Amino acid sequence: LLFFAPWNKGMITVTGSSKLDQAPQIATFYATVTVSDDDKQKAVDLVNQKMTELLASLKSFGIPEADIQTAQVSVAENQNPEILIYPPRDIEAKRWTASNSVTIKLRDVNRASGLTDLLNQSGATNVSGPNFTIEDTKASDAKLLAEAVADAKTKALSMAKAGGRILGKMTSVMESGGIYPYPMALTAEKASGVPIEPGVETLTKTVTIVFEIK
Repeated sequence: LLFFAPWNKGMITVTGSSKLDQAPQIATFYATVTVSDDDKQKAVDLVNQKMTELLASLKSFGIPEADIQTAQVSVAENQNPEILIYPPRDIEAKRWTASNSVTIKLRDVNRASGLTDLLNQSGATNVSGPNFTIEDTKASDAKLLAEAVADAKTKALSMAKAGGRILGKMTSVMESGGIYPYPMALTAEKASGVPIEPGVETLTKTVTIVFEIK
């Protein structure tokens, strides 16, 4: 867009953009072990046992300790709601529920299917993921920013020429951008060589630049 205003003569404002499709670097999974029992300590002990086995399996798979993080540990007494039924009948429910959740980072996304199978075959009662992301965007950011600025300058030159003006120096630059996953893969319920497609992450940069025109 070309703007001429009485209070800002000799200026042109343009927007430039760039994008890059990049393969994801990390696949993040979440796994929870939950156990209910009438005995509080039994519920806790069984959760601890199952989680210890799960952690050992993850490490054997090749996940380093730094990429396994406890997300939440909880123990709660179940409160059975009063249900008005006639004739009355007993409702069986375990009194205590214990759970332990972990977040797992997989840095070799090509092994996402194998990790999904491992988690689905483990004692985990809830598994979700993979969530594909890009961890390091420094190199891409520099490239995208240069391309967005070049795009803005090309547009500014065209508009200045169309208006019979000469493009001058940049007076201000504003930057924005983001990462857009496309597409997102989901785990399956059964462990049978789960098909996983990492897709790509689309990185974008947008700059708004004000140029002088003569």
